[in-house]
Amino acid sequence: MSDISCLNPAQTEYYKQLLKNLEEPTAGFFTYATQGNPSTYSGSALMQTVFLPGNSNSVAVCLLQPLSRGYVHIRSVDPYAPARVDPRCLIHPLNLEVFARHMSYISNIVSTEPLASLLNANGRRNITAPSDIADVKAMKEYLKNTAMSSWHPISTCAMLPLGKEGVVNERLVVHGTSN
Repeated sequence: MSDISCLNPAQTEYYKQLLKNLEEPTAGFFTYATQGNPSTYSGSALMQTVFLPGNSNSVAVCLLQPLSRGYVHIRSVDPYAPARVDPRCLIHPLNLEVFARHMSYISNIVSTEPLASLLNANGRRNITAPSDIADVKAMKEYLKNTAMSSWHPISTCAMLPLGKEGVVNERLVVHGTSN
């Protein structure tokens, strides 16, 4: 997470402007009547835990405009060889900051009516979650260990000019190619 070579000044400036506009969403909040660990495919420590007994309600957060950029590269001339994929989630420091603040806001959501009266005041939290989920610093550490994909990755090929680290142009033609 210390590699910030992917930082793009234009994207960072865009995100800073986005954060100043209170009408623009930066995350989506979801709630569902189950524990938030439906599978073990992510590799996350959170996903490896055993389901806890009793009723559960999960509140999840998904960043809507992440700035972190991963990569997909071929490994070999063999077309059947799997590609090397690294999503580099949360590599951009603004993503971690915004994500942690949204996660900390969950404490406000669950303590506000009508949801508050439906939940056990002494209810369990995920066993690896900070005891004070409003603590942004603790939430950042939690996210570094447990954040995962929302299974809807997009924008593998940025539609931007080549000089702004774009991969395709407005007609979806890969820079440096034809057709």
